[in-house]
Amino acid sequence: MNKNQLLQIFSKNSDIESSNQARQSFPMTYAPNGYVDIVRTQLIKKNILHGNNVYGFLTENVYDIDTAKDFNLIEYFLGKNPELSMRLFG
Repeated sequence: MNKNQLLQIFSKNSDIESSNQARQSFPMTYAPNGYVDIVRTQLIKKNILHGNNVYGFLTENVYDIDTAKDFNLIEYFLGKNPELSMRLFG
């Protein structure tokens, strides 16, 4: 976003139609999930959260439960997969 205008993620172009292709035609992207954070204490003391050397760590899908809707989604997934529910909760 740039001043509330949507931009393409890779070219920073406002021609949104050109970005309306199949997702398979775009480069692989990743989204941070906060699953693993390793931060040097000297950065924390300076109130810096990430610093300039950020490395990726691939994880399986992670679901945050922040709202009742999130909880309902997890409840749905567990209902569809009783084996997973047993593995997690016994």
